[in-house]
Amino acid sequence: MLANQPDISFLIPAYNEEKYIYKCVDTIRKGCKKNGIRTEVIVIDNGSIDRTKELAKQAGANVIQIQKTSVSKARNIGAVEANSLLLAFIDADVLLADSWFIDIANNMGELLAHPHQLWGSQYLIPTSANWIETSWFAAIKDRYINGGNMITTKLAFREIGGFNEELVTGEDYDLCHRYLNNRMIVVQRSDFACYHLGNPKNIRRFFFREKWHGQGDYYDLSTFAKSPIAILGVVYAALHVAIISTAILGRWNVSLGITAVLIALNIALTYYRFKNIKNFFSRQVLTYLYFMARFASISYLWSR
Repeated sequence: MLANQPDISFLIPAYNEEKYIYKCVDTIRKGCKKNGIRTEVIVIDNGSIDRTKELAKQAGANVIQIQKTSVSKARNIGAVEANSLLLAFIDADVLLADSWFIDIANNMGELLAHPHQLWGSQYLIPTSANWIETSWFAAIKDRYINGGNMITTKLAFREIGGFNEELVTGEDYDLCHRYLNNRMIVVQRSDFACYHLGNPKNIRRFFFREKWHGQGDYYDLSTFAKSPIAILGVVYAALHVAIISTAILGRWNVSLGITAVLIALNIALTYYRFKNIKNFFSRQVLTYLYFMARFASISYLWSR
């Protein structure tokens, strides 16, 4: 690296993130300073109308202002402006743990020597987590890496073509998938720990969060066919239609039988997802809301 070149560029897309942005940037700058990491923090202000820009600058970030666009495009814009050979894509509502900085300080040479890799980890829940976070988000396991905690090289990122700017959601899954399809390596590293502060705190926000995230499954028929979650969402909706229609026709035994099928399906999917019975009732409620929200994502088809 050049003498004045940062060791790593942190790229943070932000839309109306005044609640979190200062602490996110401040934690990054302090963690890097403590571990001798030369850094730059670039906040891509994605059309915010609150104090995101002001607070990001106060915390020491360079701010790029753009008109509201997809988070994929915002991240790609930041990558173009980055001056380091290493790129860290971090979300504004994420706090990096101390182990994150220790790991990258000790292993950035390995990533530069073998650049066709994507590192990161799944989000952790904060210590102040509520029942939704402990029941749902704490137990989510995936071989793919969250888009708000990814580290890769500029070389690999350019070769792969960056994030898919046509995707409104699921851009992190898509990027991991393209890395793997191009014989690159995706590595979950537990030391790259981070805490996600922006989880939904009530059922309403949980529902609308999952509804928003599910819209990518209805991008086209091929995308829908490849998504078991979207298909199951339609099954849930179809069972509800059957329950209501048979009840209206006075066929109560049939309606109750279909209701039992829906309950059994929900129990089975809850167990399949979590593999244990801990918090089982609350997880059943959230599983039900999850699939109904993912079906409700179909409404985005009419807004395109």
